[in-house]
Amino acid sequence: KAEPPKGKSPKAEPPKNSKHDEDVLEALTSGVGLKKVLKIMKKLGLPFSRKHNAMYTLVDFFLLLMTAYDGKSRIHSVDGQYMNRKAKDSELPSRTWMYNLIKSVRPDYMLKRSMAMIRSTIAQARQHGLLRGVLVIAIDMHDIPVYAKKIKDEYIRKAKSKNGTSTFIRVISVHCVINGERFTLGATIMRKDDKTAAVVRKLLSACRTQGIKISYVLMDRGFHSVDVLNTLEEMGLKVLMPAVKTGKSDGNGIKNAIMEHHSGKRAAVSTYTLSNSDNDSTASYTLIIIKRDEKKAKCKKTGKKTKSDDPNDHIIKQYLVFATTLPKSMYASNPANLLKIYAQRWGIENSYKSLKQLRLRTTSTNYSVRFLLYLMPFVLCNMWVLISNLFTRQMDYNKYTQCMLGIFIGKFLDAVIAFRDGPRGRPPG
Repeated sequence: KAEPPKGKSPKAEPPKNSKHDEDVLEALTSGVGLKKVLKIMKKLGLPFSRKHNAMYTLVDFFLLLMTAYDGKSRIHSVDGQYMNRKAKDSELPSRTWMYNLIKSVRPDYMLKRSMAMIRSTIAQARQHGLLRGVLVIAIDMHDIPVYAKKIKDEYIRKAKSKNGTSTFIRVISVHCVINGERFTLGATIMRKDDKTAAVVRKLLSACRTQGIKISYVLMDRGFHSVDVLNTLEEMGLKVLMPAVKTGKSDGNGIKNAIMEHHSGKRAAVSTYTLSNSDNDSTASYTLIIIKRDEKKAKCKKTGKKTKSDDPNDHIIKQYLVFATTLPKSMYASNPANLLKIYAQRWGIENSYKSLKQLRLRTTSTNYSVRFLLYLMPFVLCNMWVLISNLFTRQMDYNKYTQCMLGIFIGKFLDAVIAFRDGPRGRPPG
């Protein structure tokens, strides 16, 4: 064989699927796993016909929905030819049938039943020994852009223009990590007039009702407010989050605290009181100031005005600030340890890429359709993690194997078709 040219290494062959991976993938899409999924889907409570000669049932609905996710298409424009390639010689439901079935449900009921599906996945996970012990919880806030023009503003929020729109629907969700993958413990859609602190209390209380034991909570800076901090204190929960750099460097606020630390007048760990000018309420926490790694910090004074128009902005950008109520024993020896603790959250943040794969596009102004599309990815990801853990353990493998989400959706669609058209017949919806 000819040797590769000097300076260039031979290309490595891509790894082939092992028998182990093939066995796990086959187990994931088995009839037993499908029955567990259908049990969860029943919680959606759609008004299927209960007549003995009904043409379509829950399995047909799930088939059409999974086809949309596998093809990454719009929910009301699923490619019929794509479905015919998947399910040959099979009488398929109309996409209009699915679309109208969803619209027949009231939006508040759809939201409630979608949350019930998430709770069902939690119950099954706990039934099989998952979600035991004390868990680290992460709460996320995500604004989904809305491009529909004629839509009621009950759930619409105005924000800074992004991706060609300034209207968004806000989703708040609670998560933990199982074997490196995110598992959703709760999710809801915020109304325009809802308070963030009230929604956080509702979600965390629902977790405790399900038997989830919480060690501490990781949040992003969008939750840095007096009301949220006081709510967590009332619930007896510890929190860690990045602090918002408020105020001015020559006045009050966290920017002033950073400048005091930079000049040696303030310690890296100190007590800080956040105030709310609307109702004169306050919340106290421990403020941690950590200097960025010089290699990563690319903040140099250029003489140009920044958005904040603060002359010391180049100094402020050199520091990371965290707000926490965690015990000081966790970071007293080295405040930078908080970075390792907060790094647990990145498993949650990175898993949003998986959710983005499953988010179907729609221009519908019907909130029932939108709620199902927004919350169903959480349910599917939970099913993915749950079934992977369950069957990996049942097959006595020492190593946990997680197939890719896209492969799982495609194989699972094949299993739905085989289950629907096989000799076992269709189970009642």
